[in-house]
Amino acid sequence: MSRGAYSAGKVVPNPFLAPTRALIEHLSNEGLTEVARALYAKLNAPPTAATRRVGELRYLTRLLEERPQYPGRRPYIPRTVYDARRPKEALNAPPSARLTERYGSWPRARRAAWGLLEDGRYFGDAHPWPNQAKRRHVYTVDEAAASVRECAAAVGRIPSSFVYLHWGINRRARARASGESCRIAGHQTVLRLLAPDRSKGNGWRLVVERVFPHGFSAR
Repeated sequence: MSRGAYSAGKVVPNPFLAPTRALIEHLSNEGLTEVARALYAKLNAPPTAATRRVGELRYLTRLLEERPQYPGRRPYIPRTVYDARRPKEALNAPPSARLTERYGSWPRARRAAWGLLEDGRYFGDAHPWPNQAKRRHVYTVDEAAASVRECAAAVGRIPSSFVYLHWGINRRARARASGESCRIAGHQTVLRLLAPDRSKGNGWRLVVERVFPHGFSAR
């Protein structure tokens, strides 16, 4: 807590937070719930691809940096050395077999580790990890409705447009991080499939009416 936060045993409000407190005091209960859910989604977002790469390759990077690496040659360290030292020095680091599967070969894993910066960027002349082209997922009307119902079950109520948008982003990101198959339609896809007749900002209301014609009851 900042200096001067206490006075005679009492907490002195931080003046820099006054605008935030004023905003919160004027929010309705529904508004506060929306803010709380948005903050929760932000704080509990899954790790980025860059963060995962750093976690996977940090130990291999350290071992490569311990050995002289010659200009014009690929960075080198035997898999046997990595696997022999890993259990004693970095048990949480993945075994070489997993890195080989993940990056396509042991030389490619070494190259990715050698050029990896602490923030997950790569300073080499190309990205050594697979860079798969994005595929456009085609959804049906039933899948779009099922996506909205899954969101409602997860948050415990009929989601607003804002809640569904951010829930969907985080749900798909968690699935990518864990390798899980996930068929959650994006926000615009839901509007296109379930409210093709929308106009003047009434799209999400039409979605809710068509997905929950009899309302929603949290189990």
